[in-house]
Amino acid sequence: MRFVVWVLLILPCSAALAQESTRPFEHLTLKDGLPNPSVLDITQDDHGFMWFATFEGIVRYDGYGMQVYRPALAGPDTIPARNLPVLGEGPKGEVLVGYARGDCKLFRYDPALDRLQPYLYDTLARRSLFPLDDGVSSLFTDSRGWLWIGTMGIGVFVVKGDEIVHYPYCEYTDSPACFPSPDVLGDMTEDGEGNLWMPTFSGPCQWNAATGEFRLFPFSEKAIDRPNWC
Repeated sequence: MRFVVWVLLILPCSAALAQESTRPFEHLTLKDGLPNPSVLDITQDDHGFMWFATFEGIVRYDGYGMQVYRPALAGPDTIPARNLPVLGEGPKGEVLVGYARGDCKLFRYDPALDRLQPYLYDTLARRSLFPLDDGVSSLFTDSRGWLWIGTMGIGVFVVKGDEIVHYPYCEYTDSPACFPSPDVLGDMTEDGEGNLWMPTFSGPCQWNAATGEFRLFPFSEKAIDRPNWC
């Protein structure tokens, strides 16, 4: 009986694997229109378009062809070249692009103009509308419609409509107004309770939706004590 049960369990799994293996894979390269072979970030917008971030521009892909938004030679209102772009979705579903360097480090796609425009930036004064003095490393819009902007060295910004809140890195303090690490190293996410999770150099960090406070789960330095080790 045990043999029969194992056979019944294995056969559906084998059939599922066979079905998975028949799915087609498509390899997109420079020949398909990518401006650079290194794709640093990927997102999908509300219309189903795929967006690829590369060193030589931002790509919109509709499944058939690619539209490339390339850096211009100069100008504060153009996306920079040879940078480290990250992609995200804005509160209204718009595509956002963050950069590590440049006068303007945050852009938003404008479908009416079909171009990437400076976002939260004064193009005449050539300065950001908030103290974004370091590179953008992560962009995430939560279920409240708040835009979280992770940086490479000055903590986190949260855009709540017309209000922009800065949680700077403050060493040697547990103040709820501070972020427990100078940087956000990758994509943020939200759990079922509305808490936000973000990777940092010091370990995973949680923003508690109930208390509004950050909690760092530091990487353990001792091999024998690894409650948060990875």
